[in-house]
Amino acid sequence: MTSPPIERLEDGAALQPARESRPISWPLVLVGAAFLIQAGQLLAFTLRNAVNVLFWDQWDFTTPIFRHEPLWRIFAWQHGPIRLGVGGVCTALLAALTRWNTRAEAVAVVVVVAAAALAALRLRRRIGGPLSFTDVAIPLLLLSRLQYEMIVGPTNLSHGPFPLLLAMLLCLAWLVPWPAPRYALVAGLNFLTVFTAFGLLMGLVTPALLALDAWCARRAGNRRALAAALIALALALLTLGVFFVGYRFAPGDDTFHFPYHDVLAYPWYAGLILANTFGLKTPDGIVASMAGIVLLGAVAGVLALHVRRLVRQEAETEPQSRVVAILLAFSLLFVLAAAVGRVQLGGYSADSSRYYSYAVTGILGLYLHARGMRRPSARRWALGVVLAGSLAAGLRLTRFDRDTIFQFSNGKREWRSCYVATRSIAGCDRAAGFAIYPHPEKTGLQAKLDYLERHRLNLFADEPLTR
Repeated sequence: MTSPPIERLEDGAALQPARESRPISWPLVLVGAAFLIQAGQLLAFTLRNAVNVLFWDQWDFTTPIFRHEPLWRIFAWQHGPIRLGVGGVCTALLAALTRWNTRAEAVAVVVVVAAAALAALRLRRRIGGPLSFTDVAIPLLLLSRLQYEMIVGPTNLSHGPFPLLLAMLLCLAWLVPWPAPRYALVAGLNFLTVFTAFGLLMGLVTPALLALDAWCARRAGNRRALAAALIALALALLTLGVFFVGYRFAPGDDTFHFPYHDVLAYPWYAGLILANTFGLKTPDGIVASMAGIVLLGAVAGVLALHVRRLVRQEAETEPQSRVVAILLAFSLLFVLAAAVGRVQLGGYSADSSRYYSYAVTGILGLYLHARGMRRPSARRWALGVVLAGSLAAGLRLTRFDRDTIFQFSNGKREWRSCYVATRSIAGCDRAAGFAIYPHPEKTGLQAKLDYLERHRLNLFADEPLTR
């Protein structure tokens, strides 16, 4: 056995084994710095623009909190086509801890999104080895200010932040090497994801993968793995069944109708949602439309490729293919569902930053696929495209975005100041040129404002984060 090298000390002190220094991982330094800068920028943006007043949908999905419903009722509460899930429970707990401070909730959005970015970096490390310089794309994409509506609009932990985090955690669960704990984690996280906003769509992805696992285990004659996969599949299907208990069809827009008269508008609309992850908006016209169609085709094509690899059981690409397929399928299902539900509103509605968290999972899937491409020239080209898009997403806001942010932030601030002074909903709508809710009588806005005033909550509270 070779002994460690000895370091001789000049003063005659005891000899000590020399310590081997590790080389600095510059890619890790760059990615870490990008994460800290992006997270810090998003937090500063939040503290600068978030206003402590409930807004729009918040007056609706906080109804069970106003009613002091138990946490399970809040978890299962249906708001439009979705349930509140994990985000609703966290909103209720934050309300209790912060006197309904929605600025604190906006900060919580940043924390959840940052956790999702860390989980994505861990995911990348698990399936691709040590980080590289191009992995800077991950914090640029996941911590982009393009998701600003979750902060300056109707802040909703359920719609965006938690589905993004849960999708990353679910992918990590699929990489656990031992069948029993893997399927237990997958079944549990799938339950939480399905009940949390449009994480519902993962309820289609997870059973498909579990059925594929069961089929592969049966072909291989592995009875233990087959039993575990079948139990997890039963739990995933049971989750869907429980989700639809008491569920009612409630489209997010009153003008919804299907099918839309222009069938080609569906892929166009879905593509615009994906193009928005690179900061390309409908006002950009043909550029956003073309980029969106290319991205939609890439998501669908790469998804088909990795599903094929999974069915063929290509062992060398199995972990990567499973993760990429989950991310792409989840994103594709969302953008298509959004197109079906919202296309009648026109292309401008596809620019909504509320959709960013769901679309970015598809872009992340494309990035992870690009890293695994076998041809060096194709890999460099694909990585360059995604990296350029991530730089655009992470470093710039369009004029359209800046105007929207100002409208939300300034409008909410002026309305809040007016109402605290006058207690007049209609008068403040006129004075601020901005409505805090479109139809006050529909949600019982006056009664809810009176409740907040009686208990000194939200816009009536005097807390350090309030302004």
